[in-house]
Formats: sequence, C-alpha cells, structure tokens
Amino acid sequence: MTARHVWAAFGVVGAARLRRNRFVVAVHFLLPLVFIGVVGVALGGYGDPTFVIGVLDSTGTADTERAIATIEADPDLRVRRYDDDTSLRGAVLRGRVAVGIVFPDVWRPGDDVKVYAGEGESAVPALTLVDAGLAADRAPVTAAELPTVVAVGSQLSSLQVGLGYAAPAMTVQFAIVTGLVLSSTLVELRERGFLARILATPSAVRDVLGQVGAGSWQAAFAQAVFLIVVTSLAFSIEWGDLLGVTLVTVALAGVAMGLSVAFGTLFRGTRQAYTLGPLLAVILGMLGGTFWPLRIVPAPLAVLGHVSPAAWAMDAYTALEFYDASWVDVLADIGVLWVMALTLVTLGALQLRGTLHLRRLAA
Repeated sequence: MTARHVWAAFGVVGAARLRRNRFVVAVHFLLPLVFIGVVGVALGGYGDPTFVIGVLDSTGTADTERAIATIEADPDLRVRRYDDDTSLRGAVLRGRVAVGIVFPDVWRPGDDVKVYAGEGESAVPALTLVDAGLAADRAPVTAAELPTVVAVGSQLSSLQVGLGYAAPAMTVQFAIVTGLVLSSTLVELRERGFLARILATPSAVRDVLGQVGAGSWQAAFAQAVFLIVVTSLAFSIEWGDLLGVTLVTVALAGVAMGLSVAFGTLFRGTRQAYTLGPLLAVILGMLGGTFWPLRIVPAPLAVLGHVSPAAWAMDAYTALEFYDASWVDVLADIGVLWVMALTLVTLGALQLRGTLHLRRLAA
C-alpha cells in the first residue's frame, strides 16, 4: 500500500462521516457562537461601558432614595438593586457589578455605607463616582478612605467578564472538543480495517500522523478563525495584537492536532471518541478556565488548572485582549502549548509504532 492509498483511505472515512452527519459543519461553527452568548450572559458584563453599581436598600427611606437617584444620574453609572446581602456579594464576586453598596438600617446623608468591592481595575473609579452621590453633607473623600469590605476571593477584574471573556473561552473550549472528537478518524480506520493495511507500509506511522494531524489542525484553526472574526464583527470584541492572536491560534490548533493523534490511539471505538471525547474536553476546559476565570478560584486550583492546555491558551488570549500585551509577551504561553502539542503527537506516534511492532511480531 502506497502513500496514495493511505490518503485515499482517509478520504473514504471522511466522506462517510460527512454523509452520516450533514449537520456537523453547521454545528461545528454555530454551536460555539451559542455558547459564547450563554456564557457571556452568565459571566455578566454585557459589553456596556458604564459601571454597574449593586445596591441593597432594605429601608427605602427618602434619604437613601435620593442618594440612589444621584448615583443613577451619573451617565457613567448604572444601578442594579438587590434584595439580600448574599446575592450582592455573589454579584461582586462574579464581576456582574463593579461595587456593591449596602445602606444601614438608619442612614442619613454624610453617614458611611458598607461597600463590597472587587480588586479589579473598575473598583476604584466606580467608588470615586459613587462617593459623589453619598457625600452631600461632608467633604468628599477618596475611594481608598471609604469603608470597603472586599468580597472574599474576588480578584477578577470586572473588565474580564461577559462576552469579552466568553469569546476566547469558547474558542479554546471548542478547539479542544474538535481535537478529541476528530480522534475518531484513527478509531474508524481501525474499525474498517484500513489501519492494519496502512501499518504494513514502510512510512506507515508518518503517513497516518501526517493525515490525522493535518486534518485536525485545519479543522480547529478554521473554527477558531471563524469565531474570532465573527465575535469581532458581531460583538465588537477587541482581541488585541493581531500577530499575537494568530500565533496563539496556530498553537491552539496544534494542541487539537496532538489530542486527535494521542487519543485516536487510545479510544477503543468510535462511540468512546464521540462520548468520552467531549466529556474529557469539558473537564480540560473547566480546569483551564473556559467556564470561569482561574483568577477567582483558590491558588492551588489555579496551579492545578495549568495541567490543561486550555489554561495556557486562556492566559495568552486574555493578556492580549485585556492587558494590551504584544506577541512577545505571550511567547512563553505559546511555547508551552507547542510543547504540549508535540508531546501528545509523540505519545500517539509511540503507540502506533508499538502497534506496528506487535503486528510484525505476529506475522
């Protein structure tokens, strides 16, 4: 069997898969957009340039209502009311509001209020603006002098929420899903009997890895580019330095390639690839911060999360998007992604060579 026959075998498998799943192409590109919207809303932010101020006013006196009305009158502020302290603290923790204000049972202009504030960039300017609405009968104070209670564990910049975070998160998540699901190519070749004949050729391992790897890389890269372009145009997401985004995306597609090769040699049937593949992808995504930022989890979990390639890709994308990093600043993250990708490909190659060796011994 020549290399031409190897590529033809992959073509047969690919065509059969496409005939069975005509909706796959649409789902491959449209489903991530749905998740971006859902996760974006869940994380809050909504892309609004104003600061959202959470307010808990259990008394509703004329004084507190006037203070709240003064805050609402500021064009840079929006007020969102809460009914209990737990909900308000949770909103601050998740970044849904920049700061949370709790009016005491008895409050008059000039009195202090309890303030929950995250540690992100928006807390200080938001507090400064809020203070203008609460300081009617006293000299204005700086934000640092306000009685602030920091919500435990809230280290998330409120800028890193909403669609701005969901776009790179789902791009990373679905690249991993794509890589693991496309591991079914190798599995199906084995089930159809093609792999046994392919492994009889002198260049068997190289041909198999070349075709599986190239197909998976192209699929993941095309999907990621599609999501980047669409979210930029439809949601006004500013991804940052173009060269940096490109290099990260190429490396992310490389990880998808590695996953498809490595797990294509481990899964024992296409059912495993289609069921365990997405499940494993979700686990890697949860570890790596595609469902919530690692900055809001305890430090040990954040460290553990970096065993997942998703964490390194997210670090790079968020640095480019939120902190105006250049491509040079994310080279370390890109390097780690490529190390992971090549390690996975190597593991797959060793497994295939082991299979080839066993078949030769059996012969």
